[in-house]
Order: sequence, then C-alpha cells, then structure tokens
Amino acid sequence: MGSFYLSQSQAGQPQNSPAVDAGSQFAEAAGLSQRTTRTDGVLDSGQVDLGFHYPDPVMVPQYSLTAHVEGGHGSVEPRAGRSTPVCWRVDRHTGHELSSRSVTGTSNDASRSNANPLVMWSDHEVTVQFEQPERFTVSGDPDYRAIQYAIDAAVDGDTIIVPTGVYNPPWAVGAHPVITVNKGVHDHRREPG
Repeated sequence: MGSFYLSQSQAGQPQNSPAVDAGSQFAEAAGLSQRTTRTDGVLDSGQVDLGFHYPDPVMVPQYSLTAHVEGGHGSVEPRAGRSTPVCWRVDRHTGHELSSRSVTGTSNDASRSNANPLVMWSDHEVTVQFEQPERFTVSGDPDYRAIQYAIDAAVDGDTIIVPTGVYNPPWAVGAHPVITVNKGVHDHRREPG
C-alpha cells in the first residue's frame, strides 16, 4: 500500500531498522497505535517506531475501477478491480497511439502515457480510445503554411511532413525565427520529385 516501510525481522526482513521502537513515547500516546510501519500491516505498539505510519490496511477504503477500450486497437489493464491506488496500463496495436482527445475518468485525461497512476477517491470508470497518428504537411494544407502552425496542431506521436523549401514564418522578426518543438512529434523532410 505504501512506498516506505521500516525493515523488521518480525515482518520477514533480515534485520530491524534502527528506527524500530526508537521513538520517545509509546505508540498509543503518540496517536499511532492504529497505524503501521511494517510491510505485513501489523500495527505499531509499545515504544513508537520512527518513520511514516500508514493506516491500518483493513480500514483503508476500497473503490471499484472499471476500464474499457472504445473502438478496439488496444487494451487496458486492469479492466476492473478494487483498490485505492491503481496504476492502469494500456497496450496499443501497431500504428495506433493512445488518444489524448478521448481518455476520460482519470486524474489526467490529457496524458498519453502507457502507464498512468490513478488515485482512487471514489469508484472510477475509465474509457480509453486509440487513434492513428495524424500527418500534417506544411504548405500542403492552408492551415499549416508555417512549420510552427503544424507543430502547434500536432500531439505526441503525430508526423509533420516538411517539403524541401524555404519557409518564412509570418510572425518572424529578424533574420533567424525560432521554431519551438515542445512535444514528441516526428518530422520528415520530403525531397522534391
């Protein structure tokens, strides 16, 4: 359940951490007798342990997760379950990307990560959709006459095709305009022919 526990021989580790029973008062007096520092979930008792105390695992609320893929082209795991923290993972079919435009029910619906933690504060239903990456051709489409316009419209995984030529951005002031690429897109230069 947690990430940081104390090493304790009674919980199966080879030795006790120096922080076990090292506090200045008893666990009950410190208000920590209903919490644990052990990997096996046994509650702190007697002299208080030094370190983070997790809630009693039996008392931690459990919530339901239901996840499904719309339109196919991939899968998501776990599809269902009961837990508090969940890390759901998507696997996409070749040629498809996780669509940032159609993930709903997560802490960060804009994420295109294949592994995405989800903190469960209530029951959740996650819907995932995959899409083929888009291709943007600079000057082949009136909306993308400038390279930066295509970059701005693209999302991670998309392809921007830049035919050979000289591009003068309409906003350029000075001899060396700056093009900002702030996402994982592929650029391809196409030779004339």
